[in-house]
Amino acid sequence: MKFAEPEWLYLLIIPLLLLPLLAAAGNRKRKSILSRLLGDMPAMGAAVHLSVVRRFWRLLLLAGAAVFLIIAAAKPYIYSQLLPFEPKGRDLLILCDVSRSMNSTDIAPSRLRHARFIMHQLAAKERGDRFGLAAFAGNAYLSCPLTSDPVTFKEYVDELTTETVPAGGTNLEKALRVAEKAFAGSESSNRAIILLTDGEEVQGNTLAAAAELKKKKIPVFAVGFGDPVNGAVIPVEEGKSALVRDSSGKIVTSKLNEKILSRLAQETGGIYVRTTVTDPGLAQLESAINNLNRSGRSQSKRQIPVEEFPKALGMALAALVMFLLLSERGNLRKNILFLLIGFLVLGAGRPPLEKNAAVAQTPPAIAEPEDPEALYNQALKLQEAGDPRYRELYSKVLSRVPVNSPAAVRSFHNLGAGSHRECRKKLDDSRKQLAAQQLDQALQTLGEAEKIAASAEELYGRSVTAPRQLPLHISANLTRLDRDRKAIRELKKRIEDLKKQQQRTQNKTRQAQQKNQSPPTSDQQRKAQQNAIDQARRESEKLQQQAQKMEQKELADSARKAAEELQKASQAKADKKDRKAKEHLKNAAQALAGKEEGSSGKEKAPGKEEKQPAQKQPAPGEQREPQQKIDGKKSAAQLLELMGEEDKKLRDAMKQRRNMRRVKVEKDW
Repeated sequence: MKFAEPEWLYLLIIPLLLLPLLAAAGNRKRKSILSRLLGDMPAMGAAVHLSVVRRFWRLLLLAGAAVFLIIAAAKPYIYSQLLPFEPKGRDLLILCDVSRSMNSTDIAPSRLRHARFIMHQLAAKERGDRFGLAAFAGNAYLSCPLTSDPVTFKEYVDELTTETVPAGGTNLEKALRVAEKAFAGSESSNRAIILLTDGEEVQGNTLAAAAELKKKKIPVFAVGFGDPVNGAVIPVEEGKSALVRDSSGKIVTSKLNEKILSRLAQETGGIYVRTTVTDPGLAQLESAINNLNRSGRSQSKRQIPVEEFPKALGMALAALVMFLLLSERGNLRKNILFLLIGFLVLGAGRPPLEKNAAVAQTPPAIAEPEDPEALYNQALKLQEAGDPRYRELYSKVLSRVPVNSPAAVRSFHNLGAGSHRECRKKLDDSRKQLAAQQLDQALQTLGEAEKIAASAEELYGRSVTAPRQLPLHISANLTRLDRDRKAIRELKKRIEDLKKQQQRTQNKTRQAQQKNQSPPTSDQQRKAQQNAIDQARRESEKLQQQAQKMEQKELADSARKAAEELQKASQAKADKKDRKAKEHLKNAAQALAGKEEGSSGKEKAPGKEEKQPAQKQPAPGEQREPQQKIDGKKSAAQLLELMGEEDKKLRDAMKQRRNMRRVKVEKDW
């Protein structure tokens, strides 16, 4: 049995320890009073008609009622079920300045620690928002993609130091460009950038980036750190007394650049807040965030535990009723009989566990070792066997190890690889549907593949945040991911272009029919009617060519028949045989009518299917993924670009790791 709120179980100390102590103290007090009243009478219990056994059972029932009440408060459950839900919230990307000027202590204990405090406070609010994090100095990169998990976000926040970005200086433009890319593809009004910086721009053009954000309606909530008048000295390292000096040996100071931050907020429709120790500015930020729309995201599913607290409440109520009914006077046989009847009633009211259909449908339990490394290997075996429960085990590994540990990085990578493999399967399914002349089904399957790719890309991105611990195949997998995304995008575009051409051909044919409904009254009108027929014929020929390139035999045959009928209609019109021309136009429209919705067409009979080039099956350690724009997440190409800077360090780290103890991996995904 598991508990949704196990912290309530700490209260069990009251009925299990405190209540017996109170009962013992009360018993001593009672004996003392009876001794004063009855003197040295040998049978004080008999004198007051007391049953010590009944008193013991009453105490036991009272303690049991308290225990069951506490268990009910802890929300016990045996299994969970997946239920659909549509999360609503805002997308907030935080840009945090990690240049050395953030080590200044004019905001105690330092500007950077104060920034981490603000981020923790924002993430602690239960609004259903997604938070992302990008660190910047002379360069900028996305360290945490948008996530609705506050625990994960806070872990990335706690890792921020002035060494996070090696490039010195402050480049606000690059930070804003990173945020702009993170929001690529999203046009909703539920997104904003929260900029935490002292505003001392050394490089870049902030206002140019602000103009782009204004076009895309992305407001910037700027939070300024420092004093705009009195500059603060900059420690070389946090907590050190050594100060930063310029080339001439003069001590460098850092001031808050309120002018650029105020203008940036004004240009993008955001707000500017100056933060201090006494007034962090959280109220203004919360107000600005609450003014954003809370848009619904794509429908998803989440695990909801099927709680068993009503049964615990029933047990507590039964114990309490028996406590009230049972008096302390009587004989032992009646006591035992009364208690047995009560327990039998309680037992009969509870259905046998094996008859519970929901529990019976639960898959057999998996042995879950406590050691994270052994748990990782167990998850890997399930993944190789195709058991979807491997995701749950990887999640447990991630909850037990640091986020940058080898086991965590490999878990993120393997979770991404699992989604990657599912996405490749969808891509192969769409190609089979395309070969079976099922255009609509192929488009739908490609859309599903794009959604699965979003999850894979985010998980791959999390594994890249610790380059020195990366699995050996991450570079190859990211390359395949980028290649597969291009393949999906190209295939989807070709299908959509074919359907557009199909619709265009149908429209031109209908227009030609409408123009030829009545006999022409002049040569000019006859010429216009013939031009309409010729336009429809040319569109049919284009449709035939496109369908042949994509091996859509049925659609190509329909387009060919339509083109032939339109050619005959044009010739009949030239020969002034208007009735014949109308018949051929009707035949052409009927030839295209079978594909009017751009639908799947008929299923091909076995043995008559067009042969598809054999798809190369991935090797056991290989993964591939399709392409999709993902809000707040790095693309595979961007991840590869970031990894290029760490390539040499990665190779050195892999050499060192061969001689070190690492997570035992039977197979890299």
